[in-house]
Amino acid sequence: MREIDFDKPSQDDLVISWGKTIDKYGKEEQQEPLFKYVNESLFEKPVYKVLIEIYNNSVFKTPVCTKDVAIEGKKKELIDNFINVYTGMPVFKLGYNFLVENNLIKDDYNAFIDELYHFWFGMYSRCHRTHTQGSSGWEHVFSGEWKEDIIDGHHNWIRYYLLQKEGRIKYHGHTKVKGNVTGDIQYTWDGYLKEVGGFFMNTSPIFDFTVFTICSLPQYGNSDCNIKVDGYDIKIVSFHQKCDDGICLSTCYPS
Repeated sequence: MREIDFDKPSQDDLVISWGKTIDKYGKEEQQEPLFKYVNESLFEKPVYKVLIEIYNNSVFKTPVCTKDVAIEGKKKELIDNFINVYTGMPVFKLGYNFLVENNLIKDDYNAFIDELYHFWFGMYSRCHRTHTQGSSGWEHVFSGEWKEDIIDGHHNWIRYYLLQKEGRIKYHGHTKVKGNVTGDIQYTWDGYLKEVGGFFMNTSPIFDFTVFTICSLPQYGNSDCNIKVDGYDIKIVSFHQKCDDGICLSTCYPS
């Protein structure tokens, strides 16, 4: 799958500065930004473009206790565009064939896309105070959320970089790294703390979306999925929860 991911950054497209190793407990001091350089011509590729369009239109509300708008109008248009572009890519089709060949899903592409839509975008609540429906798996993973005084989710390097570029991210350091594939890092976003978390680096968002789908969709429970990326052993952790559409993704991230 990695080999046919023609949308992934090249070796020169990203320059990462991991900074110093820190303790995973407690808030550390600010360091130099995580991303020293990103070749933004990447963002003209369709898989980046449709993702960034969702960010730019602010169709998801970051605080988990703020009710998200229904999937209709502009929000539905943006999500439909995302799904249409991503499910048409070779990386995703390879992932679909893997699921079919391993008898994890039936060979019914349209039914699978419908299930995928509900699985990633079905709404539920993470707000313990009011039980407001303000979250979905996609929002949690690809956009990130604020829960009380912490960052919840936020497992996508593009989202992180764009927030860093706006001056909204303060990077504190890392607890561990695996090459430039992934790492556990600490940072704040508008003052909200991510004590330890991470995401894939040097991957395209379609690679992330496909891997997370393969590793989480067939298993309606809590499970780990072990893969190898650029020679590194990576564990994909996923959790699920009940939602209006049945079972939805709660979170998924590399570890």
